[in-house]
Amino acid sequence: MPDDQHNTRDPTDPSERLRRLEEAAGFTSHDVDQLREAVLAVERRLRQMVERLARLEARLDGLADPDPDAEGTDAPGAEPQQPGPG
Repeated sequence: MPDDQHNTRDPTDPSERLRRLEEAAGFTSHDVDQLREAVLAVERRLRQMVERLARLEARLDGLADPDPDAEGTDAPGAEPQQPGPG
């Protein structure tokens, strides 16, 4: 009767205690592996979002600060420049 044998194991028996510790270590190792994968997935997604944010910021900077050396691009609200004499 294997079920009776399992129920009558002495919890203070060193071999039984070792078996339980090994089993717990196996579950812990599996959990750690799953958490590691989840953290790596979050890190990859975070990097993608940071790169996207940098691209968006660059686009906004380009819209907010037009190139002052470009011809015909005056800042909004600026007076049009009159050609000087001569």
